[in-house]
Amino acid sequence: MATACSSHMASAIVFVLVVFCCVKSGVSEEIHTVGDNSGWTVGTVNYTSWAASLIFHVGDILLFKYNNQFHNVLKVTKSAYHSCNATEPLATYTTGNDSVVINKRGHLFFICGFPGHCQGGQKVDIRVPKAESIAPSSSPSSTPSPASSSSQTESPATPAPNKVDLGRKPMTFMAFWALVFMEVALVL
Repeated sequence: MATACSSHMASAIVFVLVVFCCVKSGVSEEIHTVGDNSGWTVGTVNYTSWAASLIFHVGDILLFKYNNQFHNVLKVTKSAYHSCNATEPLATYTTGNDSVVINKRGHLFFICGFPGHCQGGQKVDIRVPKAESIAPSSSPSSTPSPASSSSQTESPATPAPNKVDLGRKPMTFMAFWALVFMEVALVL
């Protein structure tokens, strides 16, 4: 009897570890529409305040929505961001519905390359904390519309369909299942 109980307990522990590994690697990204409902424009959004109100993570997607006849998105260096220098972008986005995957921690800098727009405030510094937080961001994400063709130097991100967002709390999810399986193991 003790051997059977130990066997069930070991099976439950292994299962909990497998679930934890799947959950930890499968935490879904959030989609952040830059400027929320106003989108990527000049003069109407304080992008510094907008970015400061959110917590960004590696894997999250920045969605830039704008009229591509009047705006674009340039990924730039820190110095180009501060000086609004659009002459040597790291990447250029021009579709009006551009998705950019956050692929590293630290700062990502974006400006509009149209004359005067960056100086008018159409620029954003996205800061991804060095230590990954498990707290959810304070703003709900929006769903992007289907991506259109692009003439950009960096390929857009396509959000994974049907990915379950666990609220960026994998430990809470894991703890729940650990308790469930521990109860089952004790009953057996």
